[in-house]
Order: sequence, then structure tokens, then C-alpha cells
Amino acid sequence: MLNNPNKIQQKQLESLEVTSEPSNSTCTLQIGLARGGTRAHNYSSVVDAVAALSTFMSKFTIGPKISDWDEHRRRWLDKNPGFPSWRPDGKPRILLVTGSMPNPNKNPTGDHYFLKGTKNQIDYCSLHGIESSTTRCTSTTSSPRIGPSSH
Repeated sequence: MLNNPNKIQQKQLESLEVTSEPSNSTCTLQIGLARGGTRAHNYSSVVDAVAALSTFMSKFTIGPKISDWDEHRRRWLDKNPGFPSWRPDGKPRILLVTGSMPNPNKNPTGDHYFLKGTKNQIDYCSLHGIESSTTRCTSTTSSPRIGPSSH
């Protein structure tokens, strides 16, 4: 397992990479940190590396599951009557908010896939009438969290 995953958790995670070498049956889990440095851990199998990765990722939270999304939306719209909740064609207005790291990718292939993914997102949103907003902000919380706020 990872040596002290809590210590890593407090830093901003930049990359995770799992590589397997069939010739010697080992697997390496490499963790890249945004503030510099990487940590590499060797495992005897991909299963062990994935288990370590799962343990590490369990330190991050996505936020509470929203089971009453429509009710949340209705309450928000009631509090914000000036927000147009319907498009002119009668369909609900949808805003997709996405984010990415604030710095260029260290690997040019990563930048290529980021650009390709962004283009696909824009095309999808355009085809389906979804408004899109992207941010490149850095989280300042000690525990990374993705999802709606608790209020």
C-alpha cells in the first residue's frame, strides 16, 4: 500500500499513472504532485497497484449524492426568479460547468487530449442546446472536493 497517503492528500494532485511491465511482472504507480515531485511505488501485480490507487483515491471526496435534483433546481429557481429557466424552444435551460488544472500539462499529449475533450464538449453542448462554462481555478481547500455545496 502507499506510504502515508494522507501526507500526499494535503498537496494538490496533478497526475496518476499506472504502468505494467509484462517482462518482469511488476507494476508501478506514479503520483505526480502539482507543487513538484513525484512518488513512485512498485507492486508485484496490477491488482495490487489498483488496490493501492483505490485506497489513495478514497481520501478524496466527490460530495454528497443528490437524489432530489429536480427539487434542488425548483428551489433555486424560486429564489432566482430573474434567471430564465427555459429556452425559447420550450426545453429546460441547462448549464454545464467544468474545470481543469490552471497550468499547462507537462506532457504535450495531455494538452492534446485536453484540447480534443474541450472541443468535443463544446460540440456536444452546441448540438444539444447546453450552455457551457469552464474554469481553471485552483482549489484552496485541504481536502479536494467535487460536487455541489452543502447549502
